[in-house]
Amino acid sequence: MSAPAPTSPSWRSPSVAARRHLRRAWMGVALVPVAFVVAMLVGEGVGSLLGYDSGSAGFPPAQVFWLAGLPATLIGLTPAVFALVNGRRAEREGEPKGLVPTVIGAVVAVYWVLTPVLTGVVGLFG
Repeated sequence: MSAPAPTSPSWRSPSVAARRHLRRAWMGVALVPVAFVVAMLVGEGVGSLLGYDSGSAGFPPAQVFWLAGLPATLIGLTPAVFALVNGRRAEREGEPKGLVPTVIGAVVAVYWVLTPVLTGVVGLFG
């Protein structure tokens, strides 16, 4: 007598946990614009508190770059990483619709990581 073959998660309906992770992933995607605004306000606010004018043509000093840019980057990254992680969990648990928030979270996360890195490189060599 043989044992029944295990079924793939994609063949059965998504579990409650998969749907919960999918909901959380979409909440992360929905919070991306809010985090963008908050991150910009924090970055500009810290920069101006440190005496740097955001409209000036010169590149900000390294102190301003790190003290204003790092918190802004972390604030912007948080919902993107949240969407990415929960979208992957939803996919892993059998919810194929988790791919969309995963991709959106990944694209936003790459943006938030590359933007300050490229700005810093341009500031060093520019």
